[in-house]
Amino acid sequence: MKRKNWLLRTFLFAGINLFFLGQYYVLGKPLRLTLQQCIKLSLAHNLTLAIAKVQVQEVKAKIGEQASKENPSITFQNSYERTLTPFAQQQTFLPSLVSVFRRLFPQLGAISLGQSSIIDLVTQDVNLTWTVYDAGETSSLVAEARFNTKAAQNDYLSTQNITIYNVTRDYYTLLKAQWKAEVEQIKVKQILENERVTALKYKDGLVRLKDLLQAKSSVFDAKQALLESRNSVLSARAKLLNWIGIHIPDVQITGDLKVPVKSLNLQSLIQKAYQYSPDLAKIRDNIMSDKMAVRAAKAQMGPTTSLNGTWGYIGSEFFPNSRYWRWGIQVNLPLLSNGLPQAQKKEALMKLEKDELKEKKLLGDLALKVQLQYYKVEEAKQKIQDSKEALQEAEESLREIEDRYKQGM
Repeated sequence: MKRKNWLLRTFLFAGINLFFLGQYYVLGKPLRLTLQQCIKLSLAHNLTLAIAKVQVQEVKAKIGEQASKENPSITFQNSYERTLTPFAQQQTFLPSLVSVFRRLFPQLGAISLGQSSIIDLVTQDVNLTWTVYDAGETSSLVAEARFNTKAAQNDYLSTQNITIYNVTRDYYTLLKAQWKAEVEQIKVKQILENERVTALKYKDGLVRLKDLLQAKSSVFDAKQALLESRNSVLSARAKLLNWIGIHIPDVQITGDLKVPVKSLNLQSLIQKAYQYSPDLAKIRDNIMSDKMAVRAAKAQMGPTTSLNGTWGYIGSEFFPNSRYWRWGIQVNLPLLSNGLPQAQKKEALMKLEKDELKEKKLLGDLALKVQLQYYKVEEAKQKIQDSKEALQEAEESLREIEDRYKQGM
């Protein structure tokens, strides 16, 4: 099911790319994009977002790495050993060693105690090792890796939200710059016409030279304003394309500068920021991960129990035919450590304390950002209302002037 969903998303992104980018590369038409199309393309092509997505998979692989410590391991071993003992050492140590080997492995045969003694030992065996209890260290490390994965996923969501926000911001910035450039273009045409009329009047002696120079100066200022507005369009388009992740110079966006404004409640907005903030969720996942790290550090100071077993062949030739097996239980109880577990525990506790302080700070920062944006929206709403009233007064004045003009006044 997951593979089908992945394939569906892949074909969907490919279809979007072929539809939009094909207009530019194949048909040679300028690329016209709405805000939603810009957002979809950015989710498919933004490199920062792609890096965050790979980071999630990288951290997720750590779960399997830590969980593997709970699984048994089976290895095959083929070894050969030759022991050569001088005569002087045989008098004190070798006879007892030889007797032990004879009792354990009678198939080795007689061993000579001449000037030197040679012992050939060939083993071919399969070893099983399984840690069945480690005081919760492995389970804590697995839980820590899971919380780290959730933190990486929230980091990806945060990067996604930042990308959408920046695309939306630069989209409206470009839309505003395009609108301003169009207005400046109209102004240039009007001022050029005014300069032409003023020049004709100057020839007829109806205006002074000062008026003509002012008209020419106005043309220069208008052209400079038009040039600046066109540069603003190019800059805004480059920023937008950078966030989208594509680099096509001939891009045009379509849309309206009108944005619906809804009634807002400050406390409700703050609570929603707490609820949906990926950064806050990431910090809280880091706190849980730190708690698991503290638990894992404590578990290193506890006992561990493991099972081990071996089955194979042994002998003095390269293809031994004497079968043997052994099994056992190993219990390790740390009595005196080198201080590493205590240092790791202290480090994890300090990181936990730091992340808890980060959580408190982030809560305050989120509340402050929401308040500032809320006040800006309220200010903008008031300005819009004032502008509407001013527009109504201007329209009323225009109607009065038109009536007076029609009456010849």
